[in-house]
Amino acid sequence: MRPKPYPPTDSAEHDAKAVFENVIDRSIVKADIRTRDKYPNIDGTIELVDEYQVPIGKFDIQLRSIPKDQTSYLCETSLVAYSTSSTLPVLLICVDSANKYAYWKHINAAMPEFKSKETQKGFTIHFSTASDGIDQTGTYIQKWIEITRDYQERIAQYPMVSSQVANKLELKGIDAGDRELFQRYVDTVNGLFDRDFVAVKELRFPGTWKLGVGILSSDQFYFRYQIYKVPYGDPLPLVCRFERDFLLTDEWGPNVICDILTPRKAIIDPSESGRDFVLREVRNVIEKVALPIYGEMLSADILIAFVDKYYRLIGVSPNADHYLLQDLAYALNQHLVKMGAAIVKKIAPGGAAGLGIDLDWFSDYLVKSKIEPIAPSQASVYFSFVSRYFPVRAAFDSLRYLLANGITEIDRPFGRRDRELSPGGNWVWSGYSPENEIGSTTHILERSLEEYSAFVSGNRFHFPNSPYLDSDTAVILEYEPVETTSLKGPRKGPVLKEHHINNPHHALPKLSVFVRDEKHPRIDTSKFPNIEVDGKVYSAHSSSASIASFLFGRMPVLNLISRMLSGDLSRHYGMTVSTSRF
Repeated sequence: MRPKPYPPTDSAEHDAKAVFENVIDRSIVKADIRTRDKYPNIDGTIELVDEYQVPIGKFDIQLRSIPKDQTSYLCETSLVAYSTSSTLPVLLICVDSANKYAYWKHINAAMPEFKSKETQKGFTIHFSTASDGIDQTGTYIQKWIEITRDYQERIAQYPMVSSQVANKLELKGIDAGDRELFQRYVDTVNGLFDRDFVAVKELRFPGTWKLGVGILSSDQFYFRYQIYKVPYGDPLPLVCRFERDFLLTDEWGPNVICDILTPRKAIIDPSESGRDFVLREVRNVIEKVALPIYGEMLSADILIAFVDKYYRLIGVSPNADHYLLQDLAYALNQHLVKMGAAIVKKIAPGGAAGLGIDLDWFSDYLVKSKIEPIAPSQASVYFSFVSRYFPVRAAFDSLRYLLANGITEIDRPFGRRDRELSPGGNWVWSGYSPENEIGSTTHILERSLEEYSAFVSGNRFHFPNSPYLDSDTAVILEYEPVETTSLKGPRKGPVLKEHHINNPHHALPKLSVFVRDEKHPRIDTSKFPNIEVDGKVYSAHSSSASIASFLFGRMPVLNLISRMLSGDLSRHYGMTVSTSRF
């Protein structure tokens, strides 16, 4: 007969506790951790104190050991359940004892790793040193202080918020007709976002279940109301009355989107007003090129344009015809960040609240000055990259898309310009040989529907009447080169004609790309809506012509996709969107 042994994890638990207590700043973090305890879910608490050793916040914690070099942990859903009823915020601490390093995560029902995992026994949490490491930089302490303050504020405000919710549900003082008007308004808003513009909603209002309307005032002439976000799990109604002292109104809390004062007659059709609100948001996102990027050629187009413009910052030679993705991944994710750290250390050596580094200014600065990249840890403040002339986020989205799809090398979609070929001209289309001009434009046009389909489906748009997506509509793109253009006058340039043809029997291919031949024309539109194609007559939906200067810009594929998207938004929603001209 022998005594019962200690559990197999006993030594690992003690090692984890020792490492954790060694890596934290014990002048600020006071740990009270138990091992071999019988309490489920948690292993103790940690308390934060200020410089005078006065407590300023407290956490429940669960402490776990992870194998050497592992940066993930299978967390039990029961810990999330515990966090919803705990009177303290909950931290998960995972310790790599072999490397003497610790990671942390704030456990709560809103954490993205937990999304859609509610019915499972566990879910995987991934750690990163930059975001979740407990190290000598002290970043984790600032984050923990922010969590405790937020938690304390919500606890203190709970009685007020609860009573406000009760008042809102009653909608006291709101006329029944006005109540129905705003119900129709918000129903239209949420219907469009949830059905037609899901990607826009996720981008503009992440973590939001619905949008709601809080009515501030209404009289015979004006309405004043606020549109607010309703996060998943929050008890806010979709239509309510806001009192002037309510948290979300005068304070402009994080859930409030906008405050609107409008004449009553301007919202007489609530469905149309709600639609206008949504389409304004859609237009804003599209014109800023903020939507995620999908499509191999589109991604290559944007990424190579970024290299050409900011090559001084990323350490890659511009104007190449081919690039390896591994080189571009290092250039954007490592070299550019190190250059940013170097310039921040130079211009803000004493620290600041945070800096946005203008890439265009930085690139010009490097023409006359030299800076060597340094480790980001040496920077005095946090920083980000911005540009007024380039969609920076789209470049990083493009890189992620290509890497995720296993692309290892990309080619320049449109041939490089040769200024020696344009001694007397300075048009955007000058400097291309006829072979380069025609070869480049047809190459892009032949991939246009494939790229557009990838972009539209990736962003979950629904365009049932799109000529580009409808299988019973044939699209003919007819390119007129500079030397053969039908335009007359001093500003003559290349032309792109676009024909959408009824094609229920698929007599024509979905997409045809023609180059204008003055001697042997293949298309005759003189009897529109009947169009003759190679001697056969077809009925057309539409036929249009425009100067094709957008194909000679810095990002011709993006410009083309933007034009196609603008056309479909106009057809389906009657909205006008300024097309990309990069």
